[in-house]
Amino acid sequence: MNKEKWIDDIVKMAKAVQPVSSNPWMATRIEARLQEPVTINKVSLQWLMTTAAVMIFLVVVNITLLRKNMAEQPAASATVQSVINEYGWSNDDPYSANFSKQ
Repeated sequence: MNKEKWIDDIVKMAKAVQPVSSNPWMATRIEARLQEPVTINKVSLQWLMTTAAVMIFLVVVNITLLRKNMAEQPAASATVQSVINEYGWSNDDPYSANFSKQ
């Protein structure tokens, strides 16, 4: 019952709402702006080629470094394994939380 009264009050308030008047000068400015021809700013070919060259360079460097890191992967995994063993994190018991072992 209370909810229905609340809904009725909202509907009555909505019926009393008046449309907002707008500034006629602003409306003419907006219409004039919409009727102007659209200008497209073009990017120069020099900037396009420079950007493409930089992107290709970055891709080549990325691939080169990725291949270099993949070749060194066994050494890196041995380093990680030594750190795990040093800190005693290589415990096979998943229920043990005793990290104070030396």
